[in-house]
Amino acid sequence: MGVLADDRPVVLAASLDGLAAGIATPTHRWARQLHHGGPRARPRSQATVRNYVRVMRPALLERSARRTSCGKSGKSQPEPRWSGGGR
Repeated sequence: MGVLADDRPVVLAASLDGLAAGIATPTHRWARQLHHGGPRARPRSQATVRNYVRVMRPALLERSARRTSCGKSGKSQPEPRWSGGGR
């Protein structure tokens, strides 16, 4: 039939180096879910997952410099509000 399933493991160790553990762990979990798909999302190729993580890396490094996890902590600055149209 010629159908090839991409079942190779997603290797992201180098992409997640330098991130706080509280940010690297959920990012890795998200990338694995993205690669394998879920009940409401189709699986993405390994190349797509790597590209997404590569593009996000600068923001993740910046966040790691200020915080140790992805979640909100204490009384930090409020999240910026979206400007422009919308409801």
